[in-house]
Amino acid sequence: MLQQEPVDAVAKEHEHAAGGLNVRQRADRILRHLTPVDRRNLGLWAGAHLALAILAWMSTWMGGQRSIYNNLVGTYGQWDCVWFEQIAGHGYFSGHTQTPDAYAFWPGQAAAIALAHLLVRNWVVAGLLVSLIAGSVAIVCIGRLGGQRAALYLVTAPAAMYLIVGYSEALFLALALPAWMAARRRDWRLVALLAACAGLVRIDGLYLTAGLLVMALTSEPGRRIRSTAWASLGAAGPLLYEVYLWAGTGSWTAYMQANRAWGLWFTWPWTAFGNTWQRAFAPGLPPDQAAMFQLEIACMAAGIALTLVLLWRHAWPEATYVGLMFITLGTVAYYQSVPRALLISWPLYLLVAKAAEKRPWVGQVYLWACVPLAVITAVFFFLGRWAV
Repeated sequence: MLQQEPVDAVAKEHEHAAGGLNVRQRADRILRHLTPVDRRNLGLWAGAHLALAILAWMSTWMGGQRSIYNNLVGTYGQWDCVWFEQIAGHGYFSGHTQTPDAYAFWPGQAAAIALAHLLVRNWVVAGLLVSLIAGSVAIVCIGRLGGQRAALYLVTAPAAMYLIVGYSEALFLALALPAWMAARRRDWRLVALLAACAGLVRIDGLYLTAGLLVMALTSEPGRRIRSTAWASLGAAGPLLYEVYLWAGTGSWTAYMQANRAWGLWFTWPWTAFGNTWQRAFAPGLPPDQAAMFQLEIACMAAGIALTLVLLWRHAWPEATYVGLMFITLGTVAYYQSVPRALLISWPLYLLVAKAAEKRPWVGQVYLWACVPLAVITAVFFFLGRWAV
């Protein structure tokens, strides 16, 4: 031992001097942990970026833009991206961020963009970097759960482009999917950490925690109290955000008030459906908005059908997660962001992938139906029109 210590010290000093080599070694170590399916899915993820970049490029010309770099980058930074960038740069309570509207946006995505902005000085590119890294984690996880087909169906969903632009869906999946996988391994401490972080990214972290609680209650009869206690800590993320808003505003209803500012409040499900139907099919509405509301209705139908299938299959944790999400979206003033909720409903892609193994036509029908919707949604977004 006494003779080995100097050798180890010299080796560590040499490794420190060759820092670049260590970085390559660490990268190689990470790559060695990737399976062939992981690598193919990461290639699929790169292909999705290429496809979306082509749509973004063509959209800049369709919109009459000629300053390609500025407008191409800016094309990615529409709608919610602007809100996340404002919060990342100025916080919630500065005079530079519009309140109370900003309170409807959860802090996890903005915090990640702020960190990425330390590396890249463009806010839009910082958001893209967050989604690139988070999406890489998500695509590997969905592939390990359901194979390459599941990954393909995820990146071709109608709202798939939101995994790439600076929205919060990719980061949420990068936390929620590993939390779900950790729950299957009964690693409840990791579950608590990941679920709490997911709850800082989207309100859907509450539904994730509910699903994890059901998993804890149904999968470990002999250790229910311990596993349920750990799983319940996933609610810490949303609770911390509520406390933060209360500290800054003095109100426990700041988040709800922010949603009312966006025209969203709870109502009866038939009222919500009727309001959305009017926006989708009433005469005289802008055609692009009508098309998007029609997609909202279609995705709500898909979410309800998915919940029923999960209940029929006795997949109680998955049904709890998906069902609570669509019940909430179906009881607000009108449907909004339902396709993005379907995007993070990963049991759908696992079910379609499993069905396509025995009946390939199922996967083909899915792709023929979803790919055109994904293209239209992306083009609307890049042209600055309202997209789901």
